[in-house]
Amino acid sequence: MQPFLLPRIYCVIMIKKPVYLLTFILLLLICAIRSYAITDLDSAGADREQRNPVHLKSELETIRERVIAELMIPKAEQSFIENLLGTIRDDGSWPDINYEDASSTGWEHRFHLERIGALSRAYKQPESGFFHHPDIKATIFSALQFWFGHNFKCENWYFNVIRTPREITRILLLMDSDLTDALKEDALRLSLWADPSAVAHNIGGDVIKVAGINAKRALFLRNESLLKESIGTMSETIQITTRQGIQPD
Repeated sequence: MQPFLLPRIYCVIMIKKPVYLLTFILLLLICAIRSYAITDLDSAGADREQRNPVHLKSELETIRERVIAELMIPKAEQSFIENLLGTIRDDGSWPDINYEDASSTGWEHRFHLERIGALSRAYKQPESGFFHHPDIKATIFSALQFWFGHNFKCENWYFNVIRTPREITRILLLMDSDLTDALKEDALRLSLWADPSAVAHNIGGDVIKVAGINAKRALFLRNESLLKESIGTMSETIQITTRQGIQPD
């Protein structure tokens, strides 16, 4: 067995695609830990096998913390956050977003979720000036309730299967226990739109994106089996081929 073969191959693919950086980091960490756990069990016997879940759980927490730290990197812009607080309507919408146009060329709805993500980072960044501010939290709750109440869907499958679930899982990881149980339930339901079967016919990129979303959902839930399943899906896309992908030469 070569425990770190997959991360090395994956690095060759991903270094030319910066948009996949966060998924790459997640894959790298999980592959290393997964390989370590497997080889450790193979060599240590039954007693070690009984203790391994506790060890693996701590590793899962490490991955979780590092992914959240990556999500926290963009710094909150005070003027932008203040504008969001000052312009949100009572129903949780923003007046400058067109919520009527669900076409792929329109779909300004994406800005709604991106704004909730920005507010979530501001709420969690100690240096932001908005750290744990009740007005930020109330705005996040209101904006999420508006979204879940309307169950927005785009005419373009990409936004429904990838873009929307991706933003929702990021918000889940950022806000975590600060969300109400009802908001968590609605967010997790929506995150399930990242359905692997919807991209099963695609090559590489979309499969990895959906698996990455499900891996983040697994991290939020602290679900080890779902995490393993998601990383398995990502690793299965890495293969030598004469078609699109890693070439034999």
